[in-house]
Amino acid sequence: MAADTPRPSSFDAALSALTTALLIVSVAGVGWGVVAPKSDGPQAAPRATPSQPVRLRVPSLGISAEVVPIKLGSDAVLEPPEDADTVGWWNGSALPGARTGRVVITGHTLSHGKGALDDLVKLRKGGILLSTGTGTRRYQVTDRLVVDYATVAERARTLFGQKDRAPDGARLILVTCTDYNGRVYESNVIIVAKQVPDRPADQRAGATSRRRPPG
Repeated sequence: MAADTPRPSSFDAALSALTTALLIVSVAGVGWGVVAPKSDGPQAAPRATPSQPVRLRVPSLGISAEVVPIKLGSDAVLEPPEDADTVGWWNGSALPGARTGRVVITGHTLSHGKGALDDLVKLRKGGILLSTGTGTRRYQVTDRLVVDYATVAERARTLFGQKDRAPDGARLILVTCTDYNGRVYESNVIIVAKQVPDRPADQRAGATSRRRPPG
């Protein structure tokens, strides 16, 4: 298990040391929590009605999990939901649809199976669906990282920072444990995905169905 972690006094302080960087803490085959940098503050102006996520789906892996909000504890640990069937959205990260930041979602991987994100390590490409109170947003995997905790700490600002702005909106970040050594997990698998628009073909199909057939 990770060493006792002092509460960071600022976002920059949180990124300055390994013990205050974002990582999954794992004991006895269960991913218990995430040590996270504090939020940089309110998100930038919305792209299109940002809303809290309520369900995560990864069709290619058969993942479908309720998303519940989770917050950073006083010890700088972001605990996934106790219910291993659900995943947690860090409420200090971006809302889906925001112009800036990262939508950070974490969940359990269990060594004996039955964790919501057990199979996340298998994801290399494909689509992710994130349902919110205002509709479903589609994401496409752009990066898949399997890294040890020290590397996660070094890249914390790039992976989990809340100030970066992208033309296609806030990136989705999925995090869970991997590399179980029989006692603890040694690494994180981190999926990075960008938001993509609805398929134009779907829109064309709707328009076509409304046309009067020739005659």
